[in-house]
Amino acid sequence: TRLSLDGQAILFNDRTYDAETMASIQRVPIDGSDSTSVEAMGLHTDFVEVEPGVIASFGWDVRTSEESGQQFAGETILEVSGDGSVREVWNLFDHLTPEKSSVDNGALPCCPDAEIWAHLNHLHYDREEDAYYATARNLDAVFKIDRTSGELLWVLSGEQSSFELAKGSELVLFDPHSAVPTEQGVLIYDTVSPLTNGCTALSEFALDESIWEVEHLDIYTTEDCQQSHFMG
Repeated sequence: TRLSLDGQAILFNDRTYDAETMASIQRVPIDGSDSTSVEAMGLHTDFVEVEPGVIASFGWDVRTSEESGQQFAGETILEVSGDGSVREVWNLFDHLTPEKSSVDNGALPCCPDAEIWAHLNHLHYDREEDAYYATARNLDAVFKIDRTSGELLWVLSGEQSSFELAKGSELVLFDPHSAVPTEQGVLIYDTVSPLTNGCTALSEFALDESIWEVEHLDIYTTEDCQQSHFMG
């Protein structure tokens, strides 16, 4: 759930977890008046109101690899407006090529042979930069995307990162479940961090886009090693 931009309603995701099922973002006014909604096929997991009445969320795109014949459930960022219009801002297939995972990432009810590829699980919109930040659980990655053009500005991850490690810095992103920009870079909610022997943690990184370098600044966790597999 989120508070609407105008502060007059609660928004929540009446989501689906299927590429062929309609889902909605519900708007429930605090004054008790009638609720409204925006709808689109396959909306799931997270969402954010980017403008009054314009909601961004994740959608599905199921494709078959020409090389292997394997089906993959990729994901998109969709913007849905109150007038019913839907705009695809970004599609993961346009930037990365999926590979068969060594673990079972699950499938969608519509498409039991399609492996869930990235598992996008958190969406943040930065109004100053006009950019989205999205985390991908199965890829251990954070994506920054220009809202207007859909350009992938960078990837922060262990394997396909746009950034090189600063000297003496250790970068491990494992099971990220949110990422928000900071003055220096980005703060990541890491559900099961190898740096803390599996405790849930916050990891803070400095990003220098002029030389494409990342530095791991600090990590924060609880003394009793709490674990939470959802955004917190």
